[in-house]
Amino acid sequence: VTPYFMISGEQISVSGSEMNASFVIDQIVPTATINRVILILSSTQFADDANNVFRRDISDIPAGPVSLKVDISGNANVANAKALYGRIGVQTSGVDQAIYSSVIKLR
Repeated sequence: VTPYFMISGEQISVSGSEMNASFVIDQIVPTATINRVILILSSTQFADDANNVFRRDISDIPAGPVSLKVDISGNANVANAKALYGRIGVQTSGVDQAIYSSVIKLR
């Protein structure tokens, strides 16, 4: 199975009330389009669209280098989590599942 996109060079950090993510979306299938990018924080290593304490979907992101900052203030689950993991997903238009980066331990 050939993926439409791949994620490389992912870096995720949480500082205060901000989540920062930088990564590269590598386009594998030239005709594929990105529906959305998904930023996820989880209190366990099982971080995906169903298992998370924070999720932000962002549309209009092209393939190539990406740098995002999102406000996580007011999210008590993130603030109170003893352990925190981050992950990035890219969902292709017309496909119901996203491709995900590796899980990154943040604390």
